[in-house]
Amino acid sequence: MRRLGFTVAALLVVVAGCTQSAGHHATGFKTSPRPLKGAIYFSARELATFHTAEQSLIQRCMHGAGFRYEVIPPGDTVRVAAADPYQILDPKRAATDGYGLTAIAFDRLRRGRQPTDPNDALLAKLPATRKEAWHLAFSGDIRRRLTIKLPDGQSATSPADGCMFQAHRKIYGADWDTIFYRLQALTNDIVIRALKDARFLAAQRAWSACMADAGVHAVTLDDPRRQIQDQLVASNGTAAALRRIGKQELTVARKDNTCQQRAGLADAAKVAQVSAETALAGSHETELTQFRKLRAEALKQARAISP
Repeated sequence: MRRLGFTVAALLVVVAGCTQSAGHHATGFKTSPRPLKGAIYFSARELATFHTAEQSLIQRCMHGAGFRYEVIPPGDTVRVAAADPYQILDPKRAATDGYGLTAIAFDRLRRGRQPTDPNDALLAKLPATRKEAWHLAFSGDIRRRLTIKLPDGQSATSPADGCMFQAHRKIYGADWDTIFYRLQALTNDIVIRALKDARFLAAQRAWSACMADAGVHAVTLDDPRRQIQDQLVASNGTAAALRRIGKQELTVARKDNTCQQRAGLADAAKVAQVSAETALAGSHETELTQFRKLRAEALKQARAISP
């Protein structure tokens, strides 16, 4: 049994590679198609709107319960929204940001020991009983949980009270999680089928051969990212080390993008996705109709709440 988080970004699952998939392509980004016409994907602006609205509601709720609460910044929603389910690169981002791995490492170095959640500093000053009460107000009573049956037969739990739950319910409504998870499972199934499609695999082999000619050994699309990530993990994390790895990341990403275009990977992903969706046709129309309505209502609600 799994426990669920509530933010939109946290609810999305990636099925290819190690990045998180969470959005319609951001303005100006060239990416492969999204399954189900992007039903469960969100733009950078939408992600920021949802996050800001949730944080605002949580803060009000916590203040009402007698606690301070510092709003958590939305983070890099542009990077999250640009992540591609088939790992197709955008030429501009590949040339200027690579895979985004070193940039993230630089951001961590810049922040140093500064916590991502500003509430950590608040909690550190509270006595144990007060800290426990803060968590109870925020997360709710662990003995009171909602259970959601997932399409794969598993179940997941989420809080049934607390400020986080109230904020989520206020924005998304009571039916969001169940329908979202059904469509998420379907989206993942489509991507997995597309990645196994003979046409996509043929394009990936052509890409691999092109990368070898360019001096990069890579069999799958995730290999270049993994190689850069391994270097980051093995490095001493200094600015000099990150700059060195960053230059290599940009070089590899540019070669990756060139080889993807030569191999026709984006077109292969599109054809493979259409085939996968056709095989599953008719199994999701009711959920899609319901979710599109819920999505529009949630976005309208979030926009009204966001300061």
